[in-house]
Formats: sequence, C-alpha cells, structure tokens
Amino acid sequence: MKPRKLNPASKLRFLQHAAVVLLLWSTAQAAEWVGTADSNLDNGQNWRDMRHGNVMAALPQACTKNATRLSVVNGAGFPLCYTEANGATEFNEELLIGGNNGPSGELKVTGGTLTVQQIYSAIIGQTVEGKLTIFGGTVNLLGGSKDSAIPGCDTQWSVYLGNENTGSGLLTISGGELRVENGIEIGRNGGSGILEISGNGRFTCGGPILFSGGNGKASIILGGGTFEQTKNEDILFLSDSNKGWFNFKKGSQGKISLCGRDKAYFDGLVNDGRIRIDDVPTTPDHFTFNQNAHQGELHLAH
Repeated sequence: MKPRKLNPASKLRFLQHAAVVLLLWSTAQAAEWVGTADSNLDNGQNWRDMRHGNVMAALPQACTKNATRLSVVNGAGFPLCYTEANGATEFNEELLIGGNNGPSGELKVTGGTLTVQQIYSAIIGQTVEGKLTIFGGTVNLLGGSKDSAIPGCDTQWSVYLGNENTGSGLLTISGGELRVENGIEIGRNGGSGILEISGNGRFTCGGPILFSGGNGKASIILGGGTFEQTKNEDILFLSDSNKGWFNFKKGSQGKISLCGRDKAYFDGLVNDGRIRIDDVPTTPDHFTFNQNAHQGELHLAH
C-alpha cells in the first residue's frame, strides 16, 4: 500500500504540532553557563549545548523570558556577568550556582534586572563553592520549595545559601538589591553560608531566616547597607550560638530592619550572642534602636 499523501492543510497542522513538540522539548533544558571563552553573556561559546537552550545568549535583546532554569557552573573559567545592557531578563524553575558534585560557579550582577520564577529553591553552593556578587541592579528570587528535612515545616524557601556539608555559598551585596520572596536558609545540611552586605547594598526577605549551621559557618555580615525582613516572620537558629549570627563590623553604617519587632526583641538576640560586633558577643548598649513605622531598626551606636 502506498503511503497516503497529506494535503496542504494537513501538512500545516502537522508542522505546527511538530513545532510545538520541539519547543516544549528544547525549553525543558537548562541554560548552563560554563564560561569557557569570557564573561560576555552574548557569547554562545560560554553556554553549554546551545542547540538545546532557549537561552539569552542566542538573542539577548529578543529573548528576555526563558523557560529554563539558570545553572552557573563555570568552574575555574569566567563568571557569568549580568549588566545594565542586558535589561530585564527572566528565567524559570531555579537558579543554581555551583553544581552537585560538579564545578564551582560564580555570578556577578552590576545592573539590570534578573528574575527567576522558581519552582525549586535557588541554591548558591550546592556541594561545591558558589558565589553570587551584586554590585548594582536588582535580582528577584521568587517562589521556592519546601524543605522536607525540617519536621513540621510548611515554609517555602527561596534560597539555600550553602547546601550539604561540602557546599559553601558566598552572597555579597555591595550595591543594588537582592529581593527574596520567601525564606532563606543559611548553612543547610551542614553546609557553609555567608551573606555579606556593604556600601548601599540591600537584601529584602519576605519569609523566615533559618541559620542551620551544622558543621559550617552561617552568618550575616553587616559592613553597611540594609538587611530587611519585610514581614513578621521568624528568625530561627538550629545550632548553638557559635554557629549562626548577625555580625556588625566595627564602624559599620549598616542596619537590621525587622518587621513588627521592638527593642526588647533585638536586645534578646544580642544577649543570646546572635547579634555581635566583629564576631565577638556584646551587650545591647552598643546598639541604637529606631522605630520606623512597622519596622524595628538596629544600628551600631557611634
């Protein structure tokens, strides 16, 4: 029997169907930055397996929304640099900096707006070293996932900073802003996580802050800028007082701003060794408390 020929209308429907299948298949891949040539976002040589990707590097100005996760695993190569020229860009699923038992990763943001609409939590330093440095612009980490390792926890976590006992995450904000919609867990599963804010950098968080600690370091360092919790959420410490705290650098102009918290709350954190100066436990009289509408703000006394 001879194969039946398709009429023009049937051919068109077939091609449309094939195109949809191809699009769904291709956009399921990760946009994976390996940084083999330079730090130029537009250089396709820096992305692994471009033919599978719906990634920015192909058409940076036209493809501003990407139905892929963003994975940064440049190892000893060049970091992924996101600048004002890249405008506003959106990825989906998750942000991963430093892969699972793979190369380390580094992402630098100096301008523009980078948004990740997350199904899974962003991970900075999964089982290796991961670095996210923000000098300017805005990074939005939305959504997230629940951590089944915490019994009874029904919280969404937008960021894991340091994951697993071999993972280390370093998040540095010296300008611009990182906006985290839900919670941040620092030093997950024994990993090491450090968030350092300086200059006019700003970190805002709409969920709880969890210092897991474990065997690694878990700290938030304030040399300047602002750490702000925008909703009346918990600050949790799962380890002893030597594994997880806010650390003001001496002479810091930084501040901690927590929603719905009064002076007594901050004094309690200081007395418990959870707010320190140069890593040394101190007393509440070294700090100044201000009430700014619904936000309680703590500064160093100068």
